[in-house]
Amino acid sequence: MEIVTTPYGRFNWLELSAPNDKGKRTAVLMFPKNIEAMASLIESGCPKEVAETNVADVEKFRDEVAQVIADDGKHPKFNSKSKLFKDGDKYADQAEEDWKADPENAGKDLPAYLGNTRGYWMMNAKTGFDLEFYGPRKSDGVRDDTWADSEIYNGSWGRFPIKPHPYNVDGNKGYTLYISFWVQKWADDLPLGSTGGGSGGGGSVEDAVAFTPKASTSDYID
Repeated sequence: MEIVTTPYGRFNWLELSAPNDKGKRTAVLMFPKNIEAMASLIESGCPKEVAETNVADVEKFRDEVAQVIADDGKHPKFNSKSKLFKDGDKYADQAEEDWKADPENAGKDLPAYLGNTRGYWMMNAKTGFDLEFYGPRKSDGVRDDTWADSEIYNGSWGRFPIKPHPYNVDGNKGYTLYISFWVQKWADDLPLGSTGGGSGGGGSVEDAVAFTPKASTSDYID
């Protein structure tokens, strides 16, 4: 099945350092729905037109994934947009409701990290490969090469190629997404939240997966 490269999104959850008991690694990317979701990058020097292009690429990407799955035709009733791309606003609403419903949280202020996903689409992807890691491209509006020497963490921006894969388990039919071969770090941003896992918060920088992306110009991804 065709491989599709994602637009740039924020890492919300990383478990790429070691495989689970089934030999799989996992990442969650959050893709901006609008330019406001990239405001922090623009403030730190990313050209607005680069951010606008990336936002436009998000919808093109969702359409492209849907088309690849439709062309495969194994599960024609599978709605890829609703199943593979979770609405970060609805996700945050539910996370906040669940938090408030816990008696142990009575009288406490709502944690800010529960809103991390607002303004984004969320996408899960897995891999069984030992991945290659790359630094950013100068053509993407990066001011210098220093980001290429820093680690990937929850809150930083990046992308990777994905390949939809059909499944049929006990009559449950659908598609899952797998990361193919590499992950590219693009830009730093504020770390997400203060708790690990995929429930609205990412790890802090101190909890980051310490990958060292390739930094030489010849390694940049076109």
